[in-house]
Amino acid sequence: MPERVEREAGERVPFDIFEKEKLPLALREAPNMPMPLHSMASLFARGADALDCRTFGLDIGEQMTHP
Repeated sequence: MPERVEREAGERVPFDIFEKEKLPLALREAPNMPMPLHSMASLFARGADALDCRTFGLDIGEQMTHP
């Protein structure tokens, strides 16, 4: 998720999104690290806002490779 936001909205935007949620950016390198559901939903909502893309969460879900 952060890679797409960085690519389409700018290098600094993922840092800002994680900071607003009070989450360490290191989570991007630890995809199996648990996080509160509310935080996960907020990351997706902020990413969608940053890209002005209503289907952002669906798009990311479609690309997921975890079983």
